[in-house]
Amino acid sequence: MPDTTSSALCVTVDAHLNTGGFTEATVHQGRAGIVFAQVPAARHTWATFALGRLDAPYVRLTDVGSHARYAVFPTYEPVEDDVYYRTVRYQVFGDDVPYQYRGKELHLTVPLRPWIEDERALPRILAETTLKDGTRVNTIRILSVE
Repeated sequence: MPDTTSSALCVTVDAHLNTGGFTEATVHQGRAGIVFAQVPAARHTWATFALGRLDAPYVRLTDVGSHARYAVFPTYEPVEDDVYYRTVRYQVFGDDVPYQYRGKELHLTVPLRPWIEDERALPRILAETTLKDGTRVNTIRILSVE
């Protein structure tokens, strides 16, 4: 398995995007080893394909301007059954969203259990927690993850 920790992950993400033809991609490392990638929004499908070849989990964040953004997470090597947490800023949208959530920026600290779920499960967990329906992942816009 490739090294998906710290700065090695940043280099790996950049290499995958460059191999996919994204010479204009911006990649930088954030807190907790999370790598953030930004590509032209018009090509987000290709970026999703390029990032899907990584062994590391990732989620798509809300677009900013004409750029699609992604958060790629380092592989977590747990000790026994450790639970780890990600704090997520997100919004819920759609006509049938309860009034108390419309237009609001929500924050939730999500526990993740190694070998059961990773960051790829964030949209489903947010939909289950907020809307009581894990199938409504398309109503969730993730703004940021720490």
